[in-house]
Amino acid sequence: MRRSLIILVVLFITVCVGAGAIWFGYGYLLALKEDKIRLAKEVTQMNYRIERLKSLKSTYDRALAEQEKLNSYFLRANEEDWIRFATEMVEIARLSGASVETSIGELSKDAKSFTEEFKYTGTWDEVYRLLRLVETYPARMRVISFTAGLEGSARDAKPTGTWRGSIVVEAASVRSVKP
Repeated sequence: MRRSLIILVVLFITVCVGAGAIWFGYGYLLALKEDKIRLAKEVTQMNYRIERLKSLKSTYDRALAEQEKLNSYFLRANEEDWIRFATEMVEIARLSGASVETSIGELSKDAKSFTEEFKYTGTWDEVYRLLRLVETYPARMRVISFTAGLEGSARDAKPTGTWRGSIVVEAASVRSVKP
């Protein structure tokens, strides 16, 4: 009987140790499985973030390229861009065929626009083309005044001869200069 009791106790202890080992192993494996699920979710979220960042980087790069194109439409409130604006206006006049002289312009007090006066001479077609080119200038511009007069005494029904006048324009698409 004693031997049976010892075998039963050893068997009971073995079963308890085995059950404890199975319980501990199951708990450990369950924790590992939960960690695996959590890590898989994190990897999925990171992959989503990486794809989103790639998309944002691509969008940012395209926006920078477009900004470079748009910058040509905006003038800075500095002498360099003011000179560029006056030069481009003279080039527009040259394209129209009219001759143009610029006078001293001014920068507005709030530094958000240039005002420039251009005196022109040319035929009616050249003057008309000049006005159309000024209207379609890529920067946001406003024609403040436009005067035109036929030179000489030939005031017949046809607009022939030499026309003289002036155009005062305000370039309003001026971006501020960052300090």
